[in-house]
Amino acid sequence: MGPRRQEEQMVVHLNDIPDRGLSLDLPLGVAWLRDALAGTPAEAGPAEAHVELTLTRSFGNVTVRGTLLGEVTYPCTRCGASSALALNEGVRVTFVPHKNFADRDRTHASNDEGLELTDEDLELATYLDQTLDLEPAVRDQLVLALPMTHLCRADCQGLCGQCGADLNLETCTCVRDDIDPRWRALKGLKPNA
Repeated sequence: MGPRRQEEQMVVHLNDIPDRGLSLDLPLGVAWLRDALAGTPAEAGPAEAHVELTLTRSFGNVTVRGTLLGEVTYPCTRCGASSALALNEGVRVTFVPHKNFADRDRTHASNDEGLELTDEDLELATYLDQTLDLEPAVRDQLVLALPMTHLCRADCQGLCGQCGADLNLETCTCVRDDIDPRWRALKGLKPNA
């Protein structure tokens, strides 16, 4: 029997989870990471996930806890230069049988209250037919771990707003008028003495 494909490594059957739990090391691969990062400015590097699955047989809930490790190349928010960004993020998700989740939603909807998501709800996923697909949960955790902004270094000077020069590499000769244009009219006023 040959090695399992990436998609198969992310699928777990409830019968494969022993009472003591199941540990999985998932090499995610650059191609998987590239697909997961589609639509973001990040570029893929190596990545892997280490997860522990625990099954609560009476409810059919499976708790998944672990770590997502990897590296992406991300553009700097100030200057645009790419730099490596190490990922070391926790993976937390609880899989519940789809039927139980649907019953829960109907119960909430029958109360005349609005349905409000909690932090716990954001860590829930459903499964059908005794089969868990870890891939969407791991991918979502990865995308949520990416920063909204990233600096190539803490003291990045960015680009000149007039000529576009990278102020980390050169000093531009643009004349700077550091006065906010909305306040410029007040520049000529003299204080009353």
